[in-house]
Amino acid sequence: MNTELRQRIVGALVLVALGVVFLPMLLDLGGSYEIDTSSRIPPAPTIEPVQITRAKNPTTIPPAKEQIFALEREAVEIKPETVETKPEAPPPVKPSADSGVKEPRLSEKGLPEAWVLQVGSFKDQANAKELNERLIKAGFQAFVRTASVDTGQNYRVFVGPKVLKDKILADQRAIEKKFAIKSWLVKFEP
Repeated sequence: MNTELRQRIVGALVLVALGVVFLPMLLDLGGSYEIDTSSRIPPAPTIEPVQITRAKNPTTIPPAKEQIFALEREAVEIKPETVETKPEAPPPVKPSADSGVKEPRLSEKGLPEAWVLQVGSFKDQANAKELNERLIKAGFQAFVRTASVDTGQNYRVFVGPKVLKDKILADQRAIEKKFAIKSWLVKFEP
């Protein structure tokens, strides 16, 4: 093919390409295009302000009978020879037929059934407070309760309460390992 024929073919292809690009612009065959400017957003609602009265603290609520978990933080000086770590034996827990139940449940009074560990029983309140402080510093929920016995007052140190028996048993193992104190599992009585 000679160069003159090639140039004519290339020129014809360029003209066809320009015609394909610019001819639709010159000849508007699609009609007019309208842009919809109407809004589909609903009008803003009218909001009326509402006056709310401030709540008042009730004055007819009776005070609590007993502060179970009130933690007394006093500096107590304990002599090592006066610390008595052998707890007095609590009443035994009756094993029930459903003692393998691992879910929380309610007692006959409608309260959650919970467990505590009796860690110690002392005649001297200072010894009970000292053990209580040591247990709290170790990360346990500990509290002291007084109990009337034949010989006078005893101060019992408890850990808990826990609703799941497995968790309180894990605490019992940890206390025996860390403090070398034997503890008893007792049902929690609020």
